[in-house]
Amino acid sequence: MDKPTRQERRRQRQRRTRALLVFYLLPLLLALSFAIDALLGKIHWTAPFVVAATVQALAAFAHYLRVLKERRDLPDWVNDLADATEIGSAWERVKASGQTAVPYLLRVVRFPYFLDAETEFEVRLAQQSAALLLGRLKAKEAVPELLSALRSLDPDLRAAALWALGEIGETQIVPALIPLLSDGQWATVRWMDEPPERQKKSQRICDWAAEALTKLGEGELVRAFWVVLERSDKEALKFLRSHPRRKAIVEALTRVLEQAGTGVTRACNVAWALGEMGAIEALPKLRKVARAWLTPERVREACKRAIAKLEMLSRLPRPADLTAFATSNLPKPADLTELSTETLPRPATAPKEGEANGSE
Repeated sequence: MDKPTRQERRRQRQRRTRALLVFYLLPLLLALSFAIDALLGKIHWTAPFVVAATVQALAAFAHYLRVLKERRDLPDWVNDLADATEIGSAWERVKASGQTAVPYLLRVVRFPYFLDAETEFEVRLAQQSAALLLGRLKAKEAVPELLSALRSLDPDLRAAALWALGEIGETQIVPALIPLLSDGQWATVRWMDEPPERQKKSQRICDWAAEALTKLGEGELVRAFWVVLERSDKEALKFLRSHPRRKAIVEALTRVLEQAGTGVTRACNVAWALGEMGAIEALPKLRKVARAWLTPERVREACKRAIAKLEMLSRLPRPADLTAFATSNLPKPADLTELSTETLPRPATAPKEGEANGSE
């Protein structure tokens, strides 16, 4: 079968756009018919199906308007990102365009459904490719969008965003990446500008996060985190406890504890680590795991020991917060400029030499 030309693909996209318009206009026309019936008194405005149809129609039309807005002034390579036969050349054109391609790539990462893709797989592939290309271009303005992509339900997109953030190299995003060391989902990343044997790589999200953190200068933190998970190492725990990112580390440990697939030994090590770190904020999660009837007995006992230690710490008096005291009513030092010096005794002046001789 002959490969379609660029003009034929453009005509196919235009036909799909018109079909999309009809698809989104149908609910709107249905809602308008209900509104006319309500105006004529045939049905009441508050009828549930009227409200539901109106809300659905407005949402669908708003979605279509957003699609039209995002499709304005698009280069050809943007839609080629969603075309499996053209995605390789699209990568090359993006790298040749440089920083001028960044705004269009941000559109794809933020809202990829304006692309002329035939399948959901092509939409996701385009979104992942856009994230990877932002990393290739080291676009610092893409950091907020890539951080938002870390909350996506698509593990491949999360992995692509982690790789791109590691390439961009902004160290202030480290606290957002540390909790992902607990994510055990598998993800695949595809680089279309690499040789075939290196185009695809599959590993867990936690491994993608570890690679990104290592690029950002936190390799020692990653090693200490893995050591604490695998065995109860006091030196590694001491490093984590004194680390300035302690809050994010505690969040990562509690996520590991809550995961259903966590092994018994690893869960016990996490409970021990939380107790030794004095992570009082982890008490609700520890109690939840200890009360769950599916929790293994060894894990339950480890959680109980950590809970006992943290509850004892929570009862200790805390140092007073001196910033909470009002200082406006404290005595102030005297202002010497406000005192009158006119009545103070003045030093005697020595007589001049001529006056002294005359008096003799």
